[in-house]
Amino acid sequence: LCWDRVAVPTVVTSGIVPLLLDLLASPDLETRLLCTATVANLMSYADSLLLTQDEVVEEVSGRVGSILDLAKSQDKAERCYAVAAVANATAHPTLAGRISELGGLELLRDIERDHKANLNLGGTRVAECAETAVLRLTGSRDPKIALRKYKYRWGNRPTMELMLDPQTHRKRL
Repeated sequence: LCWDRVAVPTVVTSGIVPLLLDLLASPDLETRLLCTATVANLMSYADSLLLTQDEVVEEVSGRVGSILDLAKSQDKAERCYAVAAVANATAHPTLAGRISELGGLELLRDIERDHKANLNLGGTRVAECAETAVLRLTGSRDPKIALRKYKYRWGNRPTMELMLDPQTHRKRL
């Protein structure tokens, strides 16, 4: 899922990114989740490694609409990964501009508001990601906001299994 800095250059230079972005439209939920999490991980390097990868940025820029559509998903995991991908992408000036052009700011404000309104205690990852994206898109100069990145690692126990069936695996979460 290229969550570490070592894997990203290989993924970027191998030409996998367009194929990965194609799979965001897959009818299979698990495939979409894995791809969306991977895109979120790739976008966590939008402010560093991807600054010199114009082809990848252009490809992602052309698919931002698809990622924003996934951010509207009824599936919690899919929405979480998509909002994280958007939040990470807002660290890149070209991608931030494209997100704004497609109405991403309004969508992210709605997501942030809805998730904060439905909280029992504390915050949620989706609300935090949406807040980060909104602050970046509105020009916040807070250094803490600039450093926020959202990555998803897969450990010994498949995180997918934990997320899709949290009742069974509650103790592990």
